[in-house]
Amino acid sequence: MDYQAIRDEIDNDPESIGYAGKTNAEIAVLMNTKDRDGIVTSEEFSRWAAANGVAAKIRALAEDGAATDANRSFGIYGDQVLRRGDFELDQDNDDTVTLITGLKTGGALSVADVGSLKALAKNQQTRGEELGLGLIKTGYVCKAKAIGA
Repeated sequence: MDYQAIRDEIDNDPESIGYAGKTNAEIAVLMNTKDRDGIVTSEEFSRWAAANGVAAKIRALAEDGAATDANRSFGIYGDQVLRRGDFELDQDNDDTVTLITGLKTGGALSVADVGSLKALAKNQQTRGEELGLGLIKTGYVCKAKAIGA
């Protein structure tokens, strides 16, 4: 376990989670609560797009000869994402935001679709997972606090 990373997280509280004044157990609970937006995998995106009628809209945009080159390009890119098994939509990533915005501008996604897609990523991971630390036990917090004390 990377105790220094836990210590840095507690000391700096970069996401303003509110570790100050909390017990070790309370900090562990905060770090293990699934309240962080996650990444939507291409498989999840494909299932969502199929269930919401978006897959056909993306394909239609890709094939729309009357659409601008930019909009068709977003349609082609979106269609490729639907077909790939190794793609991740990270809604904090500029490329993902550009793709979603482009699909919306091109008419493949509605405002409601964008909201639904964002909801798909909600509360998928913990702060510990987000930091690459996994499950944070109370004892880990105790050991981390002891560093440099």
